[in-house]
Parts: sequence; C-alpha cells; structure tokens
Amino acid sequence: MGDYRENVQKILDRFSYSLGEIFSDKITAYATQSPSYVYIDFNLEVDCNPLEEDGRSQGTLLIKGDATFDPSNNQFVEIRRLGEEFKFTLADGTEESAKNVVLRADSIVLGHREVQHTIRYEL
Repeated sequence: MGDYRENVQKILDRFSYSLGEIFSDKITAYATQSPSYVYIDFNLEVDCNPLEEDGRSQGTLLIKGDATFDPSNNQFVEIRRLGEEFKFTLADGTEESAKNVVLRADSIVLGHREVQHTIRYEL
C-alpha cells in the first residue's frame, strides 16, 4: 500500500489538494484455483478538497487496482496498482486532469518459462 500512498500524495501535492472520503467503490471478488485466496478487482472514487480557496472545484481521484487476499490470515498477499487519475475544474471552468498509468508486461518472458493458468470465478 505504500506505493499507492506515495503516488496519490504526489498528485495531490502537485495540485494542492487533500484526500477526502471514498464516495464510490466497485469491488469485485473472485474465487481462484487456490481455495486459500480470493482475487479482488477494485475501482475507487475519492473526493479531494482544494487546500486554497481560489475557486477550484472539489477534485475526484480515481484509483484502479487488483489484489490477492488471504482470508485465513486476513491479509493481502499482493496488491497491484493499475493507475490513478485526478480530475478537477479551475475557477474559469477549464477541466484539469493528471494520470499515473501503470504498464505491465506480464506475458513477456525471455528464455524458458513455466506456464501457469489462473482460473477466476466471480463471487
């Protein structure tokens, strides 16, 4: 989670906003090939408040990611960032946005590789 906090804070600092409350979430859980783990896909929308009163609108932070959760230990085994986007409107009505995009190359392998299949069923 440290990676998320650091990236989110950089965006908010750059535009002089503070983190508010989550106002929308879409969390989907999936059973996996391993009965010990649950796969989770999430999209969160968070209100952000301007630190200066200069006519800017409240901001919205969109966070996307996925995770593997171990319910027996009540902990996340892995959390992956899939990107963040921050949107707000200036006093003159101009819309501003900033994105952190994460590119993955999971299927690129040099040399020999072990093939592993992942099976997921939405719960």
